[in-house]
Amino acid sequence: VPQAPTTLAVTLPGRIIWSVETGSHVAAGDLVAELYNTEIKRRILQAEAEVERRKLELELLEALRAVNPQANAQLPAAQTGLAENEKRLAELRNDAERLELRAPHDGVVISTPSRRDTMRKELLPSWEGDPLERENLGAWFDVGDQLCLVAPSGEAEVELLVDEADADRVATGQMVRIAMDQAAGSIFAGVVVDVAREAEQSDTIKSEGMSSSETICRVRVAFADNAAKLIGRPLIYGGHGLAKIDAGATTLGELFTTMLRRSLRMP
Repeated sequence: VPQAPTTLAVTLPGRIIWSVETGSHVAAGDLVAELYNTEIKRRILQAEAEVERRKLELELLEALRAVNPQANAQLPAAQTGLAENEKRLAELRNDAERLELRAPHDGVVISTPSRRDTMRKELLPSWEGDPLERENLGAWFDVGDQLCLVAPSGEAEVELLVDEADADRVATGQMVRIAMDQAAGSIFAGVVVDVAREAEQSDTIKSEGMSSSETICRVRVAFADNAAKLIGRPLIYGGHGLAKIDAGATTLGELFTTMLRRSLRMP
């Protein structure tokens, strides 16, 4: 999985009308995707028209104030009304900025795990797969829908879940062979860069694919080569796979100790 990405999720619903391509490099503040909401646009146009109307009304009252006492008396209310409507317009425009999803930091745009959406009750166009695919332009996205992730620039890493009984044989610098579901048939080389010596109960991380009650340790592995370039597309955050760590030969004594620890769950 790529390193700690930031999720770009929809905070104001709308149709997607533009986006960068998955795999694009972006700088902090760059526009990643833009949505369009007809209702928000309608409210802004109405508010703009009302502000212009009140400006004209105020200009007229100011022109008449010298010759018309009634116009002079109406000026304070007209000024207050204009200020209130300008404030309302600013709030609507500020809301509309939420339809523009921007990169929170420098990085690379990567996919969320592919999904298939169901047709909305309102019969709005559905979307599936990668939200940023060209085929999804014009599709409707609701609040909370994840459009993509922005991963910090640099090489992706893999996190391995290793049985506690085997963790003592794992060390930084060891070579690893990695097979990923998103790149079926390919084997990638990696190297161990960190081993968490604090064990966890795998029951607490079932969402990461563990289903037994084994105690595990986390191992971070960096790719030896640019995996995304090798498979010809950006990696998907949260993907799964298998890995084999080259921990060297195991002596008979080490094998017996490992078996004993698994049987007795020795510390």
